[in-house]
Amino acid sequence: DALPIWSEFFTYRQFINFPDDLQWTVWELPQITKLAKKLTETIEAPGLTFTSEIDHADADVVITCGAMQYFEHDLATYLRGMRELPTHLLVNRVPAYEGETFFTLQNVVNNVVPYRIHGREQLVRSLLQLGYHLVDSWYEDHDINIPFHPERRVTRFYGFYFCADKTWKAGWRKHAVATG
Repeated sequence: DALPIWSEFFTYRQFINFPDDLQWTVWELPQITKLAKKLTETIEAPGLTFTSEIDHADADVVITCGAMQYFEHDLATYLRGMRELPTHLLVNRVPAYEGETFFTLQNVVNNVVPYRIHGREQLVRSLLQLGYHLVDSWYEDHDINIPFHPERRVTRFYGFYFCADKTWKAGWRKHAVATG
């Protein structure tokens, strides 16, 4: 089971001294936002807020982890609606395959919800066209079989790190340390 994205706030807070004026805004589905707002009334989380609307938002960093497949539009469409494009994008746990983006349905407990399967190249291209540079990508094996459409089988969930072209410096990653 995936933890909600706001759990990252508490995880990182253990290791990083957040500035007093940090604003960590979680963009979630409306029903999750409503629940999360009630939860934050009972815990200490300065700077943590929730919204289901990203239009006209401000952010230096956008992190999405396992939620993009539930949103109506693609990420590039939402980013275009922001006041200014974020400098950094961390996109993780995206079901994608080598084909065109499509929607299917997912059974979730007692509900059926629309579920976007991204065309990997299409997703990357849409963000490059916005002026981002793909810094890194990774994947984890994860199987999704689409009934009656074996050609659309998903075998991987992907992650990507993009930065705005204006901040990209060739070769800056050569000193990065990766663990796995």
